[in-house]
Amino acid sequence: HRIGQTNEVRVLRFITVDSVEEDILARANHKLDVDKKIIQAGMFNNNSSASERREYLVKLLQNSHENTEPNKVPSLNAVNRMIARS
Repeated sequence: HRIGQTNEVRVLRFITVDSVEEDILARANHKLDVDKKIIQAGMFNNNSSASERREYLVKLLQNSHENTEPNKVPSLNAVNRMIARS
């Protein structure tokens, strides 16, 4: 994306199964997940109490264990639907 972009942008990542790209994407997703758990759970604002931050972090950690399913390769029809602009 470009800095200051105001229009909706679709980002498509074509990743080959069992490849270096898959490892890179997995690491990038892990970093985003860590950011979500640490930075956002910290709720670095003046409106959150310590108990609210702790409750939010516990909820995030519980949800992360429930949503661990392997990546599935989409069908060609599913890919076409993903990239369709209409």
